Amino acid sequence: MSYDIEFANKAKRNLKTIPEPFRNKLFVAACALGKNPFPRGLEKLTDREDTYRVRIGKYRIIWLVDSKNNTIWIVNIDKRPQAYQK
Repeated sequence: MSYDIEFANKAKRNLKTIPEPFRNKLFVAACALGKNPFPRGLEKLTDREDTYRVRIGKYRIIWLVDSKNNTIWIVNIDKRPQAYQK
């Protein structure tokens, strides 16, 4: 099953500020969630419903799985301390 990928404004804004070699790697990893929304190395966030994170180097990709609409919402892409802020 394939999922649509949607980026939240915060994720788009943060992705633009990340240096180029990491930006491309993070974008590819985020888009790959459409084919496999539960990749190896993910962790479920305990304080949010259906929200997960994966670590790519020193950055975190945080996403929400909407199974009803087959959509993955990329909530945030940022370094560790900032990535978990709502």
